[in-house]
Amino acid sequence: RQLLAASPTILYALRVEGERLVLVWVSENITHVFGFSNDECLQPAWWRNHLHAEDREQALSAYGSIFTERSALREYRFHDKAGNIRWVRDDMRLLCDAAGNPTEIVGSWNDITAEHLADERLLLHAAALDSTRDAVIITDLQARILAVNPAFTETTGYTEAEVWGQNPRLLQSRRQDRPFFQAMWASLLQSGQWQGEIWNRRKNGETFPQLLTLSTVRDARGEPSHYVAVMTDLTSMKQSEERLEFLAHYDPLTGLPNRLLLRSLLQHELEKVQQHQVAVLFLN
Repeated sequence: RQLLAASPTILYALRVEGERLVLVWVSENITHVFGFSNDECLQPAWWRNHLHAEDREQALSAYGSIFTERSALREYRFHDKAGNIRWVRDDMRLLCDAAGNPTEIVGSWNDITAEHLADERLLLHAAALDSTRDAVIITDLQARILAVNPAFTETTGYTEAEVWGQNPRLLQSRRQDRPFFQAMWASLLQSGQWQGEIWNRRKNGETFPQLLTLSTVRDARGEPSHYVAVMTDLTSMKQSEERLEFLAHYDPLTGLPNRLLLRSLLQHELEKVQQHQVAVLFLN
Protein backbone atom coordinates (compact mmCIF):
# COMPACT_ATOMS: atom_id res chain seq x y z
CA ARG A 1 0.00 0.00 0.00
CA GLN A 2 2.84 2.43 0.86
CA LEU A 3 4.62 1.64 -2.42
CA LEU A 4 1.44 2.16 -4.45
CA ALA A 5 0.67 5.42 -2.66
CA ALA A 6 4.06 6.80 -3.70
CA SER A 7 3.95 5.44 -7.24
CA PRO A 8 2.64 7.43 -10.24
CA THR A 9 1.47 4.16 -11.80
CA ILE A 10 -2.19 3.36 -11.06
CA LEU A 11 -3.09 -0.32 -10.84
CA TYR A 12 -6.58 -1.67 -11.42
CA ALA A 13 -8.50 -4.93 -11.71
CA LEU A 14 -11.56 -5.84 -13.80
CA ARG A 15 -13.75 -8.89 -13.16
CA VAL A 16 -14.99 -10.78 -16.22
CA GLU A 17 -18.74 -11.38 -15.98
CA GLY A 18 -19.75 -13.00 -19.24
CA GLU A 19 -19.43 -10.28 -21.85
CA ARG A 20 -19.25 -7.56 -19.21
CA LEU A 21 -16.13 -6.16 -17.53
CA VAL A 22 -16.63 -4.72 -14.05
CA LEU A 23 -14.03 -2.53 -12.38
CA VAL A 24 -13.60 -3.98 -8.90
CA TRP A 25 -10.41 -2.38 -7.61
CA VAL A 26 -8.24 0.71 -8.22
CA SER A 27 -5.10 1.60 -6.30
CA GLU A 28 -5.47 4.56 -3.96
CA ASN A 29 -2.89 6.71 -5.77
CA ILE A 30 -5.49 7.51 -8.43
CA THR A 31 -6.64 10.27 -6.09
CA HIS A 32 -3.44 12.31 -6.29
CA VAL A 33 -2.91 11.49 -9.99
CA PHE A 34 -6.39 12.07 -11.44
CA GLY A 35 -8.28 13.49 -8.45
CA PHE A 36 -10.95 10.75 -8.21
CA SER A 37 -11.72 8.85 -5.03
CA ASN A 38 -11.83 5.06 -5.09
CA ASP A 39 -15.60 5.10 -4.57
CA GLU A 40 -16.06 7.34 -7.61
CA CYS A 41 -13.93 5.02 -9.75
CA LEU A 42 -16.04 1.99 -8.87
CA GLN A 43 -19.26 3.60 -10.03
CA PRO A 44 -20.80 2.04 -13.18
CA ALA A 45 -19.51 3.51 -16.46
CA TRP A 46 -17.07 5.83 -14.62
CA TRP A 47 -14.14 4.99 -16.89
CA ARG A 48 -16.20 5.06 -20.09
CA ASN A 49 -17.79 8.41 -19.21
CA HIS A 50 -14.41 10.09 -18.74
CA LEU A 51 -12.82 8.88 -21.97
CA HIS A 52 -12.14 11.59 -24.53
CA ALA A 53 -14.91 11.46 -27.13
CA GLU A 54 -12.47 11.13 -30.04
CA ASP A 55 -10.61 8.23 -28.39
CA ARG A 56 -13.55 6.31 -26.91
CA GLU A 57 -13.97 3.82 -29.75
CA GLN A 58 -10.25 3.05 -29.94
CA ALA A 59 -9.94 2.60 -26.17
CA LEU A 60 -12.96 0.32 -25.93
CA SER A 61 -11.70 -1.87 -28.78
CA ALA A 62 -8.63 -2.74 -26.71
CA TYR A 63 -10.82 -4.48 -24.17
CA GLY A 64 -12.61 -6.34 -26.92
CA SER A 65 -9.36 -7.69 -28.39
CA ILE A 66 -7.73 -8.70 -25.12
CA PHE A 67 -9.62 -12.02 -25.07
CA THR A 68 -7.79 -13.10 -28.23
CA GLU A 69 -4.47 -11.30 -27.76
CA ARG A 70 -4.23 -11.90 -23.97
CA SER A 71 -2.64 -8.48 -23.52
CA ALA A 72 -3.03 -4.96 -24.87
CA LEU A 73 -1.23 -1.63 -24.71
CA ARG A 74 -3.09 1.49 -25.73
CA GLU A 75 -2.72 5.24 -25.38
CA TYR A 76 -5.72 7.54 -25.22
CA ARG A 77 -6.99 10.79 -23.75
CA PHE A 78 -8.86 10.83 -20.47
CA HIS A 79 -10.56 13.60 -18.46
CA ASP A 80 -9.44 13.91 -14.85
CA LYS A 81 -11.81 15.09 -12.13
CA ALA A 82 -11.03 18.77 -12.85
CA GLY A 83 -11.92 18.25 -16.50
CA ASN A 84 -8.35 18.48 -17.74
CA ILE A 85 -7.33 16.25 -20.63
CA ARG A 86 -4.65 13.70 -19.71
CA TRP A 87 -2.87 11.24 -21.97
CA VAL A 88 -2.93 7.73 -20.47
CA ARG A 89 -0.88 4.65 -21.32
CA ASP A 90 -3.08 1.65 -20.50
CA ASP A 91 -1.28 -1.71 -20.17
CA MET A 92 -3.50 -4.71 -19.41
CA ARG A 93 -3.22 -8.49 -19.05
CA LEU A 94 -5.89 -11.23 -19.12
CA LEU A 95 -5.94 -13.78 -16.28
CA CYS A 96 -7.58 -17.18 -16.67
CA ASP A 97 -8.49 -20.00 -14.29
CA ALA A 98 -7.10 -23.55 -14.40
CA ALA A 99 -9.59 -24.45 -17.12
CA GLY A 100 -8.47 -21.56 -19.30
CA ASN A 101 -11.58 -19.48 -18.75
CA PRO A 102 -11.05 -15.68 -18.49
CA THR A 103 -11.65 -14.47 -14.96
CA GLU A 104 -9.97 -11.13 -14.54
CA ILE A 105 -8.07 -8.36 -16.24
CA VAL A 106 -5.30 -6.58 -14.38
CA GLY A 107 -3.65 -3.46 -15.71
CA SER A 108 -1.96 -0.16 -15.09
CA TRP A 109 -2.61 3.44 -16.05
CA ASN A 110 0.31 5.84 -16.47
CA ASP A 111 -0.10 9.56 -17.01
CA ILE A 112 2.04 10.35 -20.10
CA THR A 113 0.67 13.84 -20.71
CA ALA A 114 4.11 15.44 -20.30
CA GLU A 115 5.58 13.05 -22.89
CA HIS A 116 2.87 13.89 -25.41
CA LEU A 117 3.29 17.63 -24.84
CA ALA A 118 7.03 17.28 -25.35
CA ASP A 119 6.45 15.29 -28.55
CA GLU A 120 3.98 17.89 -29.84
CA ARG A 121 6.44 20.66 -28.99
CA LEU A 122 9.17 18.86 -30.93
CA LEU A 123 6.86 18.48 -33.92
CA LEU A 124 6.00 22.19 -33.79
CA HIS A 125 9.66 23.14 -33.55
CA ALA A 126 10.50 20.85 -36.46
CA ALA A 127 7.69 22.35 -38.55
CA ALA A 128 8.87 25.87 -37.75
CA LEU A 129 12.44 24.90 -38.59
CA ASP A 130 11.41 23.44 -41.93
CA SER A 131 9.18 26.36 -42.90
CA THR A 132 11.43 29.30 -41.97
CA ARG A 133 13.20 31.10 -44.81
CA ASP A 134 16.33 31.55 -42.71
CA ALA A 135 19.06 28.92 -42.92
CA VAL A 136 19.55 27.07 -39.62
CA ILE A 137 22.51 24.95 -38.49
CA ILE A 138 22.59 22.86 -35.31
CA THR A 139 25.99 21.68 -34.07
CA ASP A 140 27.39 19.90 -31.04
CA LEU A 141 29.84 21.60 -28.69
CA GLN A 142 32.71 20.56 -30.98
CA ALA A 143 31.05 22.55 -33.79
CA ARG A 144 30.20 19.41 -35.78
CA ILE A 145 27.05 19.90 -37.86
CA LEU A 146 24.20 17.65 -36.66
CA ALA A 147 21.26 19.07 -38.62
CA VAL A 148 20.31 21.77 -41.11
CA ASN A 149 16.94 22.88 -42.43
CA PRO A 150 15.72 23.02 -46.07
CA ALA A 151 16.45 26.79 -46.23
CA PHE A 152 20.12 26.02 -45.58
CA THR A 153 20.26 23.82 -48.68
CA GLU A 154 18.42 26.44 -50.71
CA THR A 155 20.77 29.19 -49.53
CA THR A 156 24.15 27.44 -49.68
CA GLY A 157 23.60 24.64 -52.19
CA TYR A 158 24.84 22.00 -49.72
CA THR A 159 22.56 19.09 -48.76
CA GLU A 160 22.32 17.87 -45.18
CA ALA A 161 24.19 14.68 -46.11
CA GLU A 162 27.09 16.72 -47.52
CA VAL A 163 27.60 18.83 -44.38
CA TRP A 164 26.70 16.31 -41.64
CA GLY A 165 29.63 16.04 -39.24
CA GLN A 166 31.47 18.90 -40.94
CA ASN A 167 32.56 22.17 -39.34
CA PRO A 168 30.61 25.26 -40.48
CA ARG A 169 33.95 26.80 -41.51
CA LEU A 170 33.43 25.08 -44.89
CA LEU A 171 31.22 28.11 -45.67
CA GLN A 172 33.93 30.68 -44.92
CA SER A 173 34.64 33.18 -47.69
CA ARG A 174 38.02 34.28 -46.22
CA ARG A 175 36.79 37.88 -46.10
CA GLN A 176 36.95 37.90 -42.30
CA ASP A 177 40.29 37.47 -40.58
CA ARG A 178 41.24 35.26 -37.63
CA PRO A 179 40.70 37.98 -34.95
CA PHE A 180 37.11 38.38 -36.21
CA PHE A 181 36.29 34.73 -35.53
CA GLN A 182 38.19 34.74 -32.24
CA ALA A 183 36.05 37.66 -31.03
CA MET A 184 32.89 35.90 -32.28
CA TRP A 185 33.65 32.71 -30.33
CA ALA A 186 34.70 34.65 -27.24
CA SER A 187 31.30 36.40 -27.21
CA LEU A 188 29.45 33.11 -27.77
CA LEU A 189 31.28 31.33 -24.95
CA GLN A 190 30.94 34.26 -22.55
CA SER A 191 27.39 35.47 -23.15
CA GLY A 192 25.85 32.53 -24.99
CA GLN A 193 25.12 34.49 -28.15
CA TRP A 194 26.61 36.56 -30.96
CA GLN A 195 25.13 38.47 -33.88
CA GLY A 196 26.72 40.26 -36.79
CA GLU A 197 27.17 40.45 -40.55
CA ILE A 198 29.44 37.95 -42.22
CA TRP A 199 30.35 36.93 -45.75
CA ASN A 200 30.05 33.23 -46.57
CA ARG A 201 30.55 31.13 -49.68
CA ARG A 202 27.97 28.98 -51.45
CA LYS A 203 28.78 25.55 -52.86
CA ASN A 204 29.20 27.08 -56.33
CA GLY A 205 31.88 29.45 -55.02
CA GLU A 206 29.72 32.58 -54.94
CA THR A 207 30.22 34.77 -51.87
CA PHE A 208 27.23 36.42 -50.24
CA PRO A 209 26.47 38.51 -47.13
CA GLN A 210 24.53 37.12 -44.19
CA LEU A 211 23.20 38.26 -40.85
CA LEU A 212 24.44 35.51 -38.54
CA THR A 213 22.93 34.85 -35.10
CA LEU A 214 24.66 32.28 -32.88
CA SER A 215 23.08 30.93 -29.71
CA THR A 216 24.04 28.37 -27.08
CA VAL A 217 21.44 25.70 -26.27
CA ARG A 218 21.44 24.48 -22.67
CA ASP A 219 20.13 21.25 -21.19
CA ALA A 220 17.84 20.81 -18.18
CA ARG A 221 20.80 21.39 -15.82
CA GLY A 222 21.72 24.65 -17.53
CA GLU A 223 24.84 23.18 -19.12
CA PRO A 224 25.69 23.97 -22.78
CA SER A 225 24.69 21.10 -25.06
CA HIS A 226 24.47 22.47 -28.61
CA TYR A 227 24.97 25.56 -30.75
CA VAL A 228 22.37 26.96 -33.16
CA ALA A 229 23.21 29.29 -36.03
CA VAL A 230 20.47 31.22 -37.85
CA MET A 231 21.62 32.81 -41.11
CA THR A 232 19.63 35.44 -42.99
CA ASP A 233 20.70 35.97 -46.61
CA LEU A 234 21.31 39.70 -47.09
CA THR A 235 22.05 39.53 -50.83
CA SER A 236 18.78 41.13 -51.95
CA MET A 237 18.94 43.79 -49.24
CA LYS A 238 22.53 44.69 -50.11
CA GLN A 239 21.65 44.91 -53.79
CA SER A 240 18.74 47.21 -52.97
CA GLU A 241 20.97 49.39 -50.79
CA GLU A 242 23.56 49.62 -53.56
CA ARG A 243 20.86 50.51 -56.07
CA LEU A 244 19.48 53.24 -53.81
CA GLU A 245 23.00 54.53 -53.21
CA PHE A 246 23.61 54.67 -56.96
CA LEU A 247 20.32 56.43 -57.68
CA ALA A 248 21.05 58.96 -54.94
CA HIS A 249 24.49 59.96 -56.30
CA TYR A 250 24.53 59.09 -60.03
CA ASP A 251 22.40 60.01 -62.99
CA PRO A 252 20.44 56.86 -63.95
CA LEU A 253 20.62 57.69 -67.68
CA THR A 254 24.28 58.55 -68.11
CA GLY A 255 25.79 56.96 -65.02
CA LEU A 256 27.64 60.21 -64.27
CA PRO A 257 27.98 61.57 -60.72
CA ASN A 258 25.22 64.02 -59.82
CA ARG A 259 25.30 67.27 -57.89
CA LEU A 260 24.66 65.56 -54.53
CA LEU A 261 27.76 63.40 -54.91
CA LEU A 262 29.75 66.41 -56.04
CA ARG A 263 28.80 68.35 -52.92
CA SER A 264 29.62 65.37 -50.70
CA LEU A 265 33.05 64.89 -52.26
CA LEU A 266 33.71 68.63 -52.23
CA GLN A 267 32.81 68.88 -48.55
CA HIS A 268 35.12 65.98 -47.80
CA GLU A 269 38.01 67.63 -49.64
CA LEU A 270 37.39 71.00 -47.95
CA GLU A 271 37.58 69.35 -44.55
CA LYS A 272 40.96 67.89 -45.47
CA VAL A 273 42.48 71.26 -46.44
CA GLN A 274 41.09 73.59 -43.80
CA GLN A 275 44.48 75.26 -43.33
CA HIS A 276 44.68 76.32 -46.99
CA GLN A 277 42.73 78.60 -49.27
CA VAL A 278 40.64 76.70 -51.76
CA ALA A 279 38.75 78.13 -54.71
CA VAL A 280 35.88 76.32 -56.41
CA LEU A 281 34.42 77.24 -59.75
CA PHE A 282 31.08 75.69 -60.63
CA LEU A 283 29.87 75.79 -64.27
CA ASN A 284 26.50 74.65 -65.56
